[in-house]
Amino acid sequence: MQNEVLYTKYEVAIQHICDKYVNEYKNNFPDERTMDTAKQFMDNHYDKYRKEVAQTAVDIMHEAGIASEVSAKILNQNSLTIGKLFSEIMKLSSDLPEGFIK
Repeated sequence: MQNEVLYTKYEVAIQHICDKYVNEYKNNFPDERTMDTAKQFMDNHYDKYRKEVAQTAVDIMHEAGIASEVSAKILNQNSLTIGKLFSEIMKLSSDLPEGFIK
């Protein structure tokens, strides 16, 4: 049960981080979002985002214990999580119809 609670804590924290950056992108480019604005935003913010995601993973893995089941799940998920912001920003910046990319 503790593993499930800690993994849920990780998922919530990661979603909060991603939402923070997506909202910042929307606020920085409220009228027109293009591949150029996406590139500009990612160039300026992606390293900081990756560090926050990695630090969150390390913090929860430390809390769970490195050899725990939840730490293994976090390690397996972390690279996908780091790519999540890129996917979200690209969705907002493309001309593809909503729901085309899931």
